[in-house]
Amino acid sequence: MSRTSNSYWSIGLLLLSHSAIASFFDFTRFGNNPGALSAKLFKSSPSRPLVVLLHGCTQNGEDFAQKSGFLAQAERQNFNLLVPQQSLENNPHQCFNWYSASDYRKDSGESLSLKNMIMMAKARVDAKRVYIAGLSAGGAMTSIMLLNYPELFSGGAVIAGLPFPCADNLEQALSCMKNGPAPEALYAFHPQLKQAKEDWPKLTIWFGNQDKIVNPVNSQLLAQQWLSLTGAHPTTIASDTNPVSNGVSVRQWRSDDRGVQLQLVEIDQIGHGMPVAPGEEGGGESGPYLLKSPLSAAIAITKFWLLTG
Repeated sequence: MSRTSNSYWSIGLLLLSHSAIASFFDFTRFGNNPGALSAKLFKSSPSRPLVVLLHGCTQNGEDFAQKSGFLAQAERQNFNLLVPQQSLENNPHQCFNWYSASDYRKDSGESLSLKNMIMMAKARVDAKRVYIAGLSAGGAMTSIMLLNYPELFSGGAVIAGLPFPCADNLEQALSCMKNGPAPEALYAFHPQLKQAKEDWPKLTIWFGNQDKIVNPVNSQLLAQQWLSLTGAHPTTIASDTNPVSNGVSVRQWRSDDRGVQLQLVEIDQIGHGMPVAPGEEGGGESGPYLLKSPLSAAIAITKFWLLTG
């Protein structure tokens, strides 16, 4: 190969590398960062919604955004995407520390770091609405953020996650993942529980009924907690007798004046992970904790939030 050909080849590789990373940039200088988290931001258009995506254990946030389908949906639906990242220094498995009191308390640790980066990103892109989604440990941290700062969000999505509060240490965390929290613990802890019912963000909860890592009872208890907070009631088309279609059961509850406030999505024959639909455009791709499913969570969640179009 000639030197000229080598030069063109090198330029091509540089262009491909730039293209692969051009969609995200490092998001720094967002203020106090006691949780020592980092983040990347995909900027779409000013005044469009901001979606915050929290990865699960062992995952790279940017890779998770791409393979889950959320980045494709951000590009197609023209919303901004903030992707926080946990470090190995904070947690040897790169899990968000949802079971650490210093991190789950309001305005402390990782909870405060996430709040500050969200507030700064919201201002940077001039977003009027903010949504948050998380998988597994990221789902548990999503529950924490929704209860700590409900006024910050218009909607949330917890995928294979846990309710808050659930644990104060690693031993309790493992027990909670296996058995779920004590139901009474979900209603007697938090000043935010006195918030007016109409102020709570809308929430969609996803789980696979074959999940052996996080017991699906956690999703059921999270739904019960959210019903208590919002006062929502079943829709006419979704109830405990809702028929299963293509292995997917969807139950929904609505408030009197805000439409559907809570959604619970159960998928047969999948385990612990994010449902993806590789056959659909922007539906994600399968891999570790990215599970082939009849539904793409990224597509369905953003539709539930009314971000489509």
